[in-house]
Amino acid sequence: MNSSRDNMIPKSARGGRQGAFTLIELLVVIAIIGIMATIGLPALKGMSGSNDVGASIRQLLDDLSYARLKAINERTTVYVVFVSDAILHQNWSKAEQLEIARHANLQFTSYALFAERSLGDQPGAGRARYITDWRTLPDGILIPTNKFNTKLADEPARSGQYLFDRPFAHDDLPFPTASGKRISLPYIAFDYQGRLFQKGVSAARDVIVPIARGSIVLPQEERGNSASMDPAEVIETPRRNATNNPCVRIDWLTGRARMVQPENVEKVGLREL
Repeated sequence: MNSSRDNMIPKSARGGRQGAFTLIELLVVIAIIGIMATIGLPALKGMSGSNDVGASIRQLLDDLSYARLKAINERTTVYVVFVSDAILHQNWSKAEQLEIARHANLQFTSYALFAERSLGDQPGAGRARYITDWRTLPDGILIPTNKFNTKLADEPARSGQYLFDRPFAHDDLPFPTASGKRISLPYIAFDYQGRLFQKGVSAARDVIVPIARGSIVLPQEERGNSASMDPAEVIETPRRNATNNPCVRIDWLTGRARMVQPENVEKVGLREL
């Protein structure tokens, strides 16, 4: 009789310790979880970095496409203007230094769209304007500093560099607004037909925009909003990691941008022509 009654009682309500874990078993499970977390954490960090690079590529592709479309629709030349340390190496007044110092964090990570003329301008001097605000790549992403090398930015030195490392073309463009002082800044530009426009270049070639992981460390004074004109420290982590990341390639004839792998960028330079 008792046996029959016991069978009617749910197991969870019965006494005893048959469903419990021992302390040793719990410690073993915790140890296994710790080992798996240690193994998986680097992979998760790498996945996050890969996502940042992918987001940067998509952002650049979208904005370059928009610049090209603007140039075609408004039948003008549209510049994608990048910010380098060139903004620090100018003869700024004290008031101008305060303004430039506030834009120092844009170095090697930011760009904006600029046009010398607006749709409907009469022949002659046009109304120069920035089409967009300054846009910044995702945190922890930058464009390698060799793309901003002013010593190699002029022809024929520029064409003599390999395509992947070749610096951006430079021109005198206003900064940080359309009414600002004109200084030599790196750019990618599209003409009214949507093709790449490179001033002073007799034989245009594709343009490569590499992407690197790293950080821009500003001088301590900059964090205090003072007018520090000291250069920032650029740290790529690891060094030259852009050669392992996808990059953006812009076709000079069509102006269309696409993502490519660095190993698929041929090493073209005057040394090989």
